[in-house]
Amino acid sequence: MAATAAALSAATPLLAADDYKIAVIGLVHSHVWGHLGPMLKGDHAKLVGIAETVPELIEAAKKRGASNVPFFEDYQKMLDETKPDFVWAFVENNRHQEIVQACAPKKIHVIFEKPLAATYAQAVSVRQLARQHGIKVMTNYQMAWWPANYTAKDVADSGALGQVWRLRGIVGHGGPGTSAGLNKYFFDWLTDPVKNGAGALMDFGCYNALWSLWYLGRPAKVFAQVNHLRPQLFPKVEDNADLTLSYKNGVGIANTLARRSAVENSGVCLARSY
Repeated sequence: MAATAAALSAATPLLAADDYKIAVIGLVHSHVWGHLGPMLKGDHAKLVGIAETVPELIEAAKKRGASNVPFFEDYQKMLDETKPDFVWAFVENNRHQEIVQACAPKKIHVIFEKPLAATYAQAVSVRQLARQHGIKVMTNYQMAWWPANYTAKDVADSGALGQVWRLRGIVGHGGPGTSAGLNKYFFDWLTDPVKNGAGALMDFGCYNALWSLWYLGRPAKVFAQVNHLRPQLFPKVEDNADLTLSYKNGVGIANTLARRSAVENSGVCLARSY
């Protein structure tokens, strides 16, 4: 939330926490449960409404402390009645464009969990809407806030490693759980190629693409391939992906992503030139 408030201040003059209003659209993205507590605490903005239609998810939010927050079945009605400064949407990736279409004309800033959209065309539309209406659309890459990543970047930028010419990112875990309990709402769309945009390529590949852009900028060419290593668990989407990003100055980036490791492993490895 602190990072969110800082980003919002770039768009509008910084006000007291009570002067900012935030609303939530959707609870089907499981990342919401990690952010709901700080939003309820209200140190940076007041949570004025939650829009959701699934009774089980609404009840779960209330049990986690949101019993006094107004709930809406129609998020358009919530936007009109609560008039939030910004919305944090925890919805399917292919609904991001829809949310911005609703918020942008009302001058409501929007935050999404990564990635920006399910397809390139949707991402371009989101950018056009944001520019047209003068709002900020922020994409939350949770690893982007980890202090260790900034320490590594500072060391690389200092020249202590020499010229960085290869970056390898590995992100993997055992998969997005199962289609049971509250997680079923997350699992069902995360393993849908239309609603998510892909499988592991989208879910994990976006992190390594972020590191690549951060360290080395836009590549000259990209090669990617995907695998179904556990089709019995993920019949509709790939569970493993490998990307290689090549740069005109001879720098190559190899990112290996997996949804098959039993242990979560996330990191970036840098190689220096002689």
